[in-house]
Amino acid sequence: MEYTIILIFLSISICFYFLITQSGRRKSGVTTRLPPGPYPLPIIGNIFKLGDKPHHSLAALSKTYGPLMSLKLGTTTTIVVSSREIAQEFFSKHDASFADRSLLHVVTATDHYKYSIAWLPVGDRWRMLRKISKENLFVVHQLDASELVRKKKVQQLLDYVQDYSDSGKPVDIGEIAATTTLNVLGKPVDIGQIAATTTLNVLSNFIFSIDLAQYDSKSSQDFTDIVWSLMEISGRPNVADFFPILRPLDPQGLLRKTRIYTQKLLAIFEEYISKRLQERTTSSSDASSSKDLMDLLLDMSQNEKPSITLVGVRYLLFNSFESVVKCV
Repeated sequence: MEYTIILIFLSISICFYFLITQSGRRKSGVTTRLPPGPYPLPIIGNIFKLGDKPHHSLAALSKTYGPLMSLKLGTTTTIVVSSREIAQEFFSKHDASFADRSLLHVVTATDHYKYSIAWLPVGDRWRMLRKISKENLFVVHQLDASELVRKKKVQQLLDYVQDYSDSGKPVDIGEIAATTTLNVLGKPVDIGQIAATTTLNVLSNFIFSIDLAQYDSKSSQDFTDIVWSLMEISGRPNVADFFPILRPLDPQGLLRKTRIYTQKLLAIFEEYISKRLQERTTSSSDASSSKDLMDLLLDMSQNEKPSITLVGVRYLLFNSFESVVKCV
């Protein structure tokens, strides 16, 4: 794995830290009851048990150690649940105890973790964001209201592909099976990209009432690349998560890269928010009753007792686009 060299280079300091913590535990006489799991190696624990495909490795380990097992990933103890019954026990009967999530190092690059429903601990702010999302994002009448937009964007996708086949030349089916790129009239059509563009436009119309992306547009590709880069960074194993003592060093540079991409994405949202605020101040008071999500969120932020701040609006939009691109 890519962090092997870093682990070797920093092994002396980690070993020193390991010896101190183990010594402290022995002196305190504290014992911890953990589920069964593979025996951890000194310093690195069970990191190399994960392999290149952790989900496959964990499935194989669960056959040996059971559906509830413990792994030592560096200095971090991790409990792995791999059965529906135990997961139900965790999240249905003990959901309050396991609601909070450990913060990944990259999440602290900006104030994302202070405003994100995904990272906030259970509390008043988390409940408020959950209520806003439930009532404005994941409610049936909002989905029904966007039905015409969804149909329109899907039709635009079909029209875009149809433009390539008007001459009647055959489509390379073998190429479709081999990759996600479709060759029509000798010109490659990236199915993944145009699907992402369509999905982004559905979401951006729901939020901003505009198309945020265009087919064959470099700016659209840049926006998607920013979100994809954030997804890839957050999904990469980070030494600083396994050995928190290394966090100030950011040995893989993931925190620095996350900060760059996050600031770019938030700047885009800030531009649209500022533009909408300006439009609201110059337009007549009897605006159309048909409001998009941006209007609803800004209304909440401008109430006498605001339920969300403008900063919170930015990060709520951040989470929305991040989730959609990840699914695509």
